[in-house]
Amino acid sequence: MKNIGIIGAGITGVESAINARKLGYNVFLSEKKEEKVIDKKQREQFQKNNIKIEGGKNTLKFFKDCSEIILSPGIPLNIDIVKKLRKNGKKIISDIDFAYRNIKDSKWIAITGTNGKTTTTRLLGDILEKKYKTYVGGNIGASPTNGISKDYEVFCLEMSSFQIDISSEVEFDCAALLNITEDHLNRYGTMKKYIRSKLRIFELTNGYKIINIDDANINNSIGDRSNYHLISMKKHNNRGAYFNKESNIILFSINDKQYELKKSLISLLGYHNVYNVMAAGVMGLLCNVAFAKIQEAIKNFTPLSYRTEFIKKIRNIKIYNDSKSTTPESTRAAVESFTQKTVILIIGGSDEKKSDFTILNDSIEKYCKFILTVGEAARHITNELNSDKVAGQFTIEEALDIALEKGTDGDTILFSPGCPSFDRFENYKERGRFFWEIVNEKN
Repeated sequence: MKNIGIIGAGITGVESAINARKLGYNVFLSEKKEEKVIDKKQREQFQKNNIKIEGGKNTLKFFKDCSEIILSPGIPLNIDIVKKLRKNGKKIISDIDFAYRNIKDSKWIAITGTNGKTTTTRLLGDILEKKYKTYVGGNIGASPTNGISKDYEVFCLEMSSFQIDISSEVEFDCAALLNITEDHLNRYGTMKKYIRSKLRIFELTNGYKIINIDDANINNSIGDRSNYHLISMKKHNNRGAYFNKESNIILFSINDKQYELKKSLISLLGYHNVYNVMAAGVMGLLCNVAFAKIQEAIKNFTPLSYRTEFIKKIRNIKIYNDSKSTTPESTRAAVESFTQKTVILIIGGSDEKKSDFTILNDSIEKYCKFILTVGEAARHITNELNSDKVAGQFTIEEALDIALEKGTDGDTILFSPGCPSFDRFENYKERGRFFWEIVNEKN
């Protein structure tokens, strides 16, 4: 019986452990947290499946009988235990590599980018399901190891830069890079290294490659585009998709055929979502889904939770929850989805990234009535924005009360943090639920 090691007892680690055990592997799972902190339900699963656990530390000795280690994506490659494992001849792989190795005769599709990848992955999943039995997962929160022995025809995966970094075996049939903007510099150190990580998705792709050529970092990094399909709002092309703002029509050009999609069919707010629709549409066509079915999926697609999600209206003030926003760029896209001079923006959270918020200045002048800063990052954001429209530091509850007090008919209160949630919450979902709850307590 083969042995497999796993580092990290998050969703990816647990699902990989359970599914590897089903395949007959002896599983050794190491979690740096104390074992007693590991969820009770998880521990019961481990005991039931005879999965060996190391808690409170990661040691070389624990993995002595394992030749391969699945590394959870949230764990950097440069930590001591990974360096020691590699030095001792252990191979580091991703759960995606492990799943790919154990799944035959399926198409593998990847979507990455700093912003928009979850929406695009979900939309593409809906499109592909019109023709194929499709598994949607990856960074969305479901390991593709769950699809082993399930006869899926297509695996449609959201890929974070962390997952790309630790993958080496998977070969994607189709991959899209939506955008690259400043993010995770606390892990990568420089923008150059972060860009390199994102571009590596194409080293893992043996099929179609889709890029957004309106994105400066992508545009400056890829010279020869002859092997790529392009999406753009600025330049018409005969190999991909182009959105004409004057006619409000997306023109898809694939395999010498052209298809038109009216923007009015898109239920998602903002021009940033037009890019997402273009990418998903191009990938759907390349995977031979009928255009009528693609249109149907786009028309029926609803915004995902905590992504510029409408909560309710109070005194004719609309309130939106964009808790998924963890970068200034995603906040800018959300702000620009609304009518100019009507947005009351609530922004802030963890200060760990020290992101560049100056990119918001133009959008704030055009679209915002005023801005309320919250959380650890409030002072940093206030200094970066340098506008008399900005006030803070508040709690989220205080900011909502002030926004409702100052708002008037036709305004929009937008909670779009532009920061990670870790100053107060476990993740953006918990943060989003909290905001949803405090809004619904108001009349």
